[in-house]
Amino acid sequence: MFYGTEVFELNQNLRDTAVGYAEKASLQKSDSVTEHCTHYGKPAASSPPAILTTDVASSNVFFHGSLLSESVQNTFSLFTKNRAVYGLTAQEE
Repeated sequence: MFYGTEVFELNQNLRDTAVGYAEKASLQKSDSVTEHCTHYGKPAASSPPAILTTDVASSNVFFHGSLLSESVQNTFSLFTKNRAVYGLTAQEE
């Protein structure tokens, strides 16, 4: 099977509508989740839940860490002429 490199841009109005609905949701973080997140020592893990409006990468290879995340951001920048901002990955089905 051939895997190409594709970039899909979501319609701006559709994205804004989805974000508008998401912003109306009441996001909560249980005490047990909050306590678990403290083990990561990262500011984002200690922050309350939030709506992110970043771009998503999908891959058949699992990766993590700051160096690989930086390489994905660089790839995003190259493929989109610096328009995409890497926020997270969708590597699960």
